[in-house]
Amino acid sequence: MSISQIQFEEINLSHTPLLKDKKVSRLLSEYGFDVSSIILNNFNNSLPVPFISKRIYAYLAIEKNTIIAFVILNSFNISSTTFFIKEPVIIYEPNNITTRQLTLLLLKEAIASINILTPNFLIKCSIANDNLISITRELGFQPFNKYYRWNLLDEETSFSAIEDPLKKFEIIEFQKVTKFNIYEIIKLDNIFDSSHLRQIMDLSSNDYLRKMYNNRILFCTKFTNQICLAALIYVESSDSKKLIRLVRNTNLDFKLNQFVPILLTSILKDHTDIDLETVFDDIQINSYLKDLGFKYRNESVLLGKTSWKRKEMHSIIKDKSNLNSVLTKISPQRPPLPSPIYTEEL
Repeated sequence: MSISQIQFEEINLSHTPLLKDKKVSRLLSEYGFDVSSIILNNFNNSLPVPFISKRIYAYLAIEKNTIIAFVILNSFNISSTTFFIKEPVIIYEPNNITTRQLTLLLLKEAIASINILTPNFLIKCSIANDNLISITRELGFQPFNKYYRWNLLDEETSFSAIEDPLKKFEIIEFQKVTKFNIYEIIKLDNIFDSSHLRQIMDLSSNDYLRKMYNNRILFCTKFTNQICLAALIYVESSDSKKLIRLVRNTNLDFKLNQFVPILLTSILKDHTDIDLETVFDDIQINSYLKDLGFKYRNESVLLGKTSWKRKEMHSIIKDKSNLNSVLTKISPQRPPLPSPIYTEEL
């Protein structure tokens, strides 16, 4: 597509010379995009069975032989019925249109280019980015959940890693994720999600098995039937930094300091460049993290859009007829109801 001398194209090998621009390559690197794998994956997308299971699409806005913006979409689930859109990146100001128009056109072209029957789309926007939220709303996206994103490496936090926090509470233990207990995590993750959002996400148990952090779930072993307490799952991030969401059982009368430090310790032992995400509506966990001294990087909103449309059938009588003849052609859906008022002949 071309407008005002701007071309919108899916990335391919012919764009290799344009990708040598230092600013372009730096931004792509900051977002964690491997250009070679994206190009390879675009070829694989046309195959019956892709070599790379996670589909990735990259769309460029090109003006005067220079890449001025890009947006990345990747499959949100294994079945590739839903796609997650990274925040569009404006590299250079366009000459003849505004950056808002450029962002709108780039997103519109990228969404229209997904070649499946009824794709769903998700995008996570910072609350401060009014412009992007306005554009996505214009494209038909509906706001769903809000989230906090926490910096776990803040030096001012009062949280200190416990050497072996599991010894402190013997009724709590980690268990390995299986194809049976994964359904416990699905329940926890869906607590704050509407049925419409779950339909758009279209996540299966296999999707959750892929998203699990460290393949472990925290269980309470106090009762005969062990109860799932909490877990950590990978979620899509709008930038290159890894993002993990804390999901927990909100129905149990458990103090947060009995299991949250266990989860935080497991993260800090393994990673240094990672952020934690919590649902905005989970007031207790957010207050607890604030009391520990953690600071959230930003507040974001998840927006979704589905391409599915209800088919409506209309029956039109085309010939010109009087009312009596038309009524005789209409077949009633059910036997006529008796009239409540009648006169009995004597």
